[in-house]
Amino acid sequence: MKFALHVIFAAAYGYEFDLDSADEVWPGHRMGIKAARRMIIDELRLFVILPTPLLRMLPFEYPRMVVQSFEETKQYFRELIHLEKSGGTTNTAGRTVLSSLVEKSADGTASEKGDTFTEAEILGNTFFFFIAGHETT
Repeated sequence: MKFALHVIFAAAYGYEFDLDSADEVWPGHRMGIKAARRMIIDELRLFVILPTPLLRMLPFEYPRMVVQSFEETKQYFRELIHLEKSGGTTNTAGRTVLSSLVEKSADGTASEKGDTFTEAEILGNTFFFFIAGHETT
């Protein structure tokens, strides 16, 4: 599993994790990306069945932890998007999925009006590729 996380983030997002430090919690987070990702993958059915506001209201700790893992992962992806926009990713292979999405962002270099992605669309696609990449590796 640790290797799959490394491959997905390096190939799709241009960010290479040190395999030994993938469990570290980034500043401003309460959960590491590996732990957050694991919980999302394991409990994806909760997000499909129950709306997030209901998960937050349930009187059990576990559903709230699942929501927290989703929020943490979303924040990690926002930070990766910001890194890509500022040129701070560790990508050495050239174009990635994330670089292509950011290039087409509203504040990127899209050539035609209407041919752009909002940050929410980039975030949604980033999450989608994450789930799809995880399942195929």
